[in-house]
Amino acid sequence: MKTILSFIVLMLLVSCSHNNCQTVWNSGPYEQCTAFVTPTPEVGPQGPQGIAGTNGASCNATPVTGGIDITCGSGPAIFLANGSVGATGATGATGATGKTGATGAAGTNGINGTNCTASAVTGGVDITCGSNPPVFLANGATGATGATGATGAQGPSGINSGLYCNVYSILPASYSDTVNWADMFGTATLKFNTIFANFNVPNQSDTVLFGSFTAAQQALIGDANFAMDCEGFINIPESGNYQFQLSSDDGSELVINNGVIINMPQTQAYATTTSSTVYLYEGPQSINVLYFQSLVTNDGLTLQWQGPASAGLSTMNVVPASAFTYQAQ
Repeated sequence: MKTILSFIVLMLLVSCSHNNCQTVWNSGPYEQCTAFVTPTPEVGPQGPQGIAGTNGASCNATPVTGGIDITCGSGPAIFLANGSVGATGATGATGATGKTGATGAAGTNGINGTNCTASAVTGGVDITCGSNPPVFLANGATGATGATGATGAQGPSGINSGLYCNVYSILPASYSDTVNWADMFGTATLKFNTIFANFNVPNQSDTVLFGSFTAAQQALIGDANFAMDCEGFINIPESGNYQFQLSSDDGSELVINNGVIINMPQTQAYATTTSSTVYLYEGPQSINVLYFQSLVTNDGLTLQWQGPASAGLSTMNVVPASAFTYQAQ
C-alpha cells in the first residue's frame, strides 16, 4: 500500500515540473517546484438546447355501471371497478329474558249496597233505602210558558202591489159640467182591467198614453170619454192626522174607508183640491179613486198626502207605490 502512495506522489511531482511549476530547484537527482501557477480554465463550446417537454394530457373521471372510466387525452378509457361490498356483520347475541314480576295481592270485596225504592206520593217521591226512613223529593216547579211562535208567512192570499182599476168607455150624454158618479158608471161599458202602481200623472196632452195604459189599451177607449174605478188598500204607516191632495183633468174623487175625502165631479182644466184633516189608524185602509176624462184636450191624475212628521210625512208628497195593495179579483 505504501509503495502505491509513493508512486502517486512521484507522478504528481513530475507533472508539476512539466506543467505548472514557476521555479525549480534541484535536490539530488530530482527537480522540485518551489511555486505553482494556477492555470486559466478554458470554456468549452455551449451544448445544444434540450428538447422541450410536452404538457401532460388532461384526464377525466366518468361514473359508469360498476365503477369509473378514467380518460386521459385521446387515450382509451381505463375502467376502475367499484370496491366489493363489505361482509355483513354478525348478529349480536339475544339478551337474557328478565324475571316475571310477582303477582299482586287480591283486592278485598266491596260492601254490598243497600237496595232503594221510589214511591210516588202527593207532591213528589219518597226514596227508601233498606231500613232507613224514606227521603222525600218534591216535584219540580212548572216551567214557564214558552214564548208565542212567530206569525207564519202570509199564504197566497192574492194580496198584490198597486190598485186594481176597471176602465170604462162612457157616453158623452152621461155627464154634463157636473157628473153623478153612480149614473155615469151605471151606463158605462167595461173595456179592460189594469193595475196602477200609484197616481202620478201630471197635466199632459191626451195624445200621450195615460198612466200605465198600453197603446193597445188606449186604443180601446180613445183619447176621451173614458172613466176609471180603482180600488184596494192604502197602508197608513202611523196612526195620526192626515191630509190628502187630489189633482186631475177632468173630474176625480177620493174615498177612504167608504168616506168621501175629496170630490171634484166636474169637467175642468187640471185643478187641485186639498182635504180637511182626517184621523187614520196605522195599517191598511180601504181606498177608491174615481176618474173621468171628457172631450177637454189635456188629462192628468195625481194623489198626494201629508201626515205625522215622525212617519216622515211632514210635507205634501205623492203617495208612493209601496203604500198601495189590492186583493186579486
